[in-house]
Amino acid sequence: MKLSEYITKHGDFTLPKINEYDVIGRLRAIGMTQYGTKPKPEPKKIDMSVAISSGIDCESSHLMGDRETWLPCGKLLEINEYQEYYTEEAPARTCRPRFNHIHASPVGWQSCPVPEGFIVKTWSYDLHKCWVSTKSNYLELDWSKVQMFEVTGIQEGWKL
Repeated sequence: MKLSEYITKHGDFTLPKINEYDVIGRLRAIGMTQYGTKPKPEPKKIDMSVAISSGIDCESSHLMGDRETWLPCGKLLEINEYQEYYTEEAPARTCRPRFNHIHASPVGWQSCPVPEGFIVKTWSYDLHKCWVSTKSNYLELDWSKVQMFEVTGIQEGWKL
C-alpha cells in the first residue's frame, strides 16, 4: 500500500514528539535488562581516620603538570570537616597508606592499621620460624601476630 492510499483510507497521522534523552534512557534500560547487567553502584569512600590512630606511613597526591604523583608524607595527623588531610609534611587533598612499601612492626599491631577498602598483603612469623604470607581478608586477621604488611591497591567498589 502506498502512503497516499494509507492516508486516504485511515486519515492523516502524525508521530508523537519524542524527547531524545528519554529514548536514550529507555534504550539503556532495555540493554541492561537484555544482558542482565545493573548500573554500577557509586564507590564507597575509604575512611582514612583509621590511619591517624595506627600511625602508618602515608603518601599524598600532588599534581605535577597534568600527571598525578604520589609522594611520601609521613603520618596522617588530622582530617578536618572539609575532608582536608594534614600530614607531617603539608596539607593534602588526597591521602592513602604508602603503596608498595613494607610497613613493619616487630611486635605487631593492637588492631588493623589499614582502613577498609585496600588490597593488603601481610607477613607473620609462624611457630616453625618461617615467614607466612597471605592476601586473605585483612580486617579479620589477628594483627598482634602480623609483623609486616604491604598495601598494593584499592579494592573494587571503593575510592579515596
